[in-house]
Order: sequence, then C-alpha cells, then structure tokens
Amino acid sequence: MAGDPPIPDAAINSPSLEDEAEGFASRINEVLQECLGRSEIIIHARSANRKVSVRGADTQGIGLYVQGTLTYRLKVSYLCTWNDARHFLAVEKSNITFFHERTTEPLFHFDYLRNPRRVPAAHINVHTEHAAFHEAMSDSKSGAPARKNSTARSLHIPSGGHRFRPTVEDALEMIITEFGVDHADDWQEHVKRGRAMFRETQLSAAVHDHPARAADTLRVLGYRVEWPKELGREPLMRWDKFTAY
Repeated sequence: MAGDPPIPDAAINSPSLEDEAEGFASRINEVLQECLGRSEIIIHARSANRKVSVRGADTQGIGLYVQGTLTYRLKVSYLCTWNDARHFLAVEKSNITFFHERTTEPLFHFDYLRNPRRVPAAHINVHTEHAAFHEAMSDSKSGAPARKNSTARSLHIPSGGHRFRPTVEDALEMIITEFGVDHADDWQEHVKRGRAMFRETQLSAAVHDHPARAADTLRVLGYRVEWPKELGREPLMRWDKFTAY
C-alpha cells in the first residue's frame, strides 16, 4: 500500500523461520543418514502454530539394526522458534528417545526445555524398575518429587544445561558403541563434524553469557582484547543463563 513504510533490503532477504528450520532439519537428516548408512529422508520440518516442528518422517521412529536385524528404534524431535532477539533459530524443546523394538516404553531419553519448570533444562530419564531405585526414592522427604513418583523414570538427571547438552551426535555414538547398532564405516567422522558445529554455536552463546570471562581467557592466551570506550558500558554477564539448572 502507498502509505506503508518501505521494507529494508535486509528484511526482504532475511530467511524465514521455516527456512532456518529446514536448514536445521537438513543437517540433522544428513548426520543420521551418514552415520547409519541410509539414503531415505529420516527427518523433516513442518510448521506448527508459529513454530516449526522437526521430527522423524516415520512416527514409529528410526529403525536401528544389529547385524541386519531390526532391534531398536530412535525417535528424534525438535520444536524450533526464534531466539529472544529474533536473529537466530532456537530450540524450544527437544527429545531424543531410544527404544527396544519389542516394547513401546523407552529405555532412556535425552530431553531439553528452553523454559523449564522445576526440572533441569537438559536432562536424561532412564526407564528402569530397579528395586533399589524405588526403595531409595520412597525414603526421600515427604512431598519431594522423588517421594511422589518413586519410579526411576521420573528422575530428571541434569546433563549439561542450556549450552552443552547432549546432541543427536552423542546419542548416535552411544548407541553405536554401546549397543553395536549397524553403521557406516566413516560414522565417527560425521559425528565429530556435527558435534563440532553444535559446540561452536554453543560456545559463541556461552561467550555472550559471560563476555568478561571470555575476554580474560583470550588475554591469558596472548590476544589483545579491549572494549571500545565509545560504545559505552561493557555488556553484563547474563546471570540467569549462566547459572541455569
């Protein structure tokens, strides 16, 4: 319309949330294909209420084989949105779940919540009915979550927080090395590359959480790091992110 302000070129060329999520899904799909020796589409992205869901194409999960026999399944899902500044893709929540083929109950799952309530942001749940777990949880303080639930699978085991939580690459390496799942010969190369990409991104985010500490560390290594006085006040530590459970 004639009365509307012009749209800056940057806004016109900026990728949409869907585009960013498609790129993210493509990267996850690639590491799964390359590690497991598959060619089919394993993960896809789909819009869902102003967010984008990235999940497995097969609702039963990714079939995992041991010496050619279907033995386990892996379910991978992410809910993506913009970060607070609307500059980068952010994961609202994620689930990486490992099943035995003959049961619908998981063996374990890696979960992440960007805005958790009373649980660690990144945590692991292990589904076991070990009697010692049940007894120990039953002996916890009255009203404590462990006492209310008293099952091992209800325990939320912290695993790295917002910045260094387990990734799909970590799950893949675990199931390949611990369970002997069939894999491509060069799977380790793809795991390391994907893990490095994730950790570089998270390292950058961690620097934003505590820039003064990052600058101090660079100085120890011999870099010359100074805050330009003309920019005013130095950025503060993001205490909430840095200390999050």
